[in-house]
Parts: sequence; C-alpha cells; structure tokens
Amino acid sequence: LNDGKNMLTGAQTGPKTGLLSDFETFEELQNAYDTQVQYFIDHFTVITNAADLVHQEYTPLPFLSCGMEPCVESGIEVNAGGAKYNTIGTAGVGVSNAGDSLMALKKFVFDEGIIEKTEFLEILKNNWEGQEILRNRILAEVEHYGNDDDDADNMASWVAKRYCEMTEKSMSCRGPYSPGLYPVTAHVLMGYGLAASADGRKAGEPLADGISPVHGRDTNGPAALLNSAAKLDHFISSNGTLLNMKFHPSAVKGEKGESSLEALMKGFFFSKGLHVQYNVVSSKKLRDAQCNPAKYRDLVVRVAGYSALFVGLHPLIQEDIITRTEIMEMA
Repeated sequence: LNDGKNMLTGAQTGPKTGLLSDFETFEELQNAYDTQVQYFIDHFTVITNAADLVHQEYTPLPFLSCGMEPCVESGIEVNAGGAKYNTIGTAGVGVSNAGDSLMALKKFVFDEGIIEKTEFLEILKNNWEGQEILRNRILAEVEHYGNDDDDADNMASWVAKRYCEMTEKSMSCRGPYSPGLYPVTAHVLMGYGLAASADGRKAGEPLADGISPVHGRDTNGPAALLNSAAKLDHFISSNGTLLNMKFHPSAVKGEKGESSLEALMKGFFFSKGLHVQYNVVSSKKLRDAQCNPAKYRDLVVRVAGYSALFVGLHPLIQEDIITRTEIMEMA
C-alpha cells in the first residue's frame, strides 16, 4: 500500500510497487502484493541459506546423524544433507490478517468507493486515530475469514497459496524449501513491530496465529471456522499448519459435548484439514491465573504446537491465548 516503505519508520524495506492511490484495479493491488511477497521470500532464502552453510561447518550434529540410517550409510551428517529428506521448513504468518485486509480494500475502496485511496492510506499511517466509525464499519460489514464465507475464505486461501507456491520454488544447499503456516508465538512480536492494517487491526496488536481467524472475527461457530480452515490447501503447506481453538468447559461437557467435538474433528479431517489444537478452559479462569499465579502453578495450556504452564508464559502470550474466540456451547 505504501510503495514498499515501512509505515512506522518510512524506511524503504521492500521494492517500489506503487502507492495505494496508483492502483486502478484491485487486481493491480494483488499483483503488487505478489511482488512484495516474492521479494521477501527471496530475501529470507538468502539469509537462511547463509545460516545453513554456517551450521554445516561449525555446528555438526554427529549424535543426531547416528540415528539416521542414510547418514550412517553415506558418512554425511544431517546438517550437510545426509538425511533421506533434506528440506528447510519456513512459516508464513498472518494469513487471516492479509486475507481480511484485502477483503476490506476490495469492498470499501475498489468496489464501493466508500473511502478514497489516499485518505485510507493516511488513516492507516495514523493508526485509525479519529476513525473509529470507519474502523467499526469495516469490522461489521466486511466478510471475515473463519465464518464459512466463500469470498473471505477464498481470499485467505489465495494469500496462503501464493506464499506456499513461491516458497516451494526456493532452493537451499540441501534441498527444496517446505512452506508452513504457523508462527509458534512470533505473531505477537511481529504484530508489535507492524503498523495498522486494513482489516481494522491497530499498530502493535498481534497478528493472527497460524491459519486461525483474527481473534473475535469468527462469529458463526466452530463448524463454520473449521469449514473455512478446510478451504485452504493443506497439502501444499508441507511444513505444517496451525489452527487454534478455545472451548469453554461447558461446550464439551458430558456425552453430548464429547460427541459434538468428535463430529467436528471428523468433519474437519474428512475435508482434508491437517491440524487443529484446542484449549478447554474458560477465559475467567485464565484471567484469575494472571492475577493469582500461585493458585494455578499446574495449569497447562496449548500454546502453538506445544503445551506450557500458563503462569510461566510472557504476559503478551497469555493475553493472546485469553483473547482467542471462546466457544461457549455447541449444538
């Protein structure tokens, strides 16, 4: 939107692809987006390949290599490419933010002309200051990924697929790159250093985690969320995907709750979903654990591909877990 310049610092961090006001059509904006993504994938590949060569020379892994038959047979350790499968995994972050932002731009700027291009860019640079009415309209009127809406889900799917397609074409000194869609917990820090985005997110706020919707934007229930996530191409995300969900204990209580959860999971994986994890804990309990950590030293939560003691997590990570959409009941 800003000709490759960081909206917080003004630094030219990406290629010059034009300002929002330069794009006559939404397709031109998508082409500029493609160019930016390709640039940063190439940039990341160079850095990662350099790090990989350093690891080969200075940090060999003989013990790990001894546990892999191809390494033993060839005499080549795992860092140098002795394994049977030699790929480097990467992770794209903010799929739903990018998808929802493109949906907002398409609807409010290009299709309906509700907001002028130059004005919208200035609003983002000023972090939505004095524009709560417009921001709330975007939150309320734009279709969001995570609600089984084909338009919004297809936009997020396009974002994810373009990243994966470009990443797959990258090569390391050991083999091809394998694209994934998960942040572990990096989405919090990445959001901290990012300006406001067109989906209504304010500067400094966390990005969405993995292929999960932006917190609070999925309003049609767990089945709709899983249907949305299943529309992404999980097979091209060969390094894995991450979908987080949070259930109130009452939602999965008893035989009815268990059977409902089982049906949800079977439906998701039947639709070729790859991964889902969930916490069964109320936001009220997590808030109490923040205030009274001594009472909850044994409270374990699912973070992002791993579990951890809640009270030992950084407060920003705690907050991110608490603000995940909480499913109160299921039919």
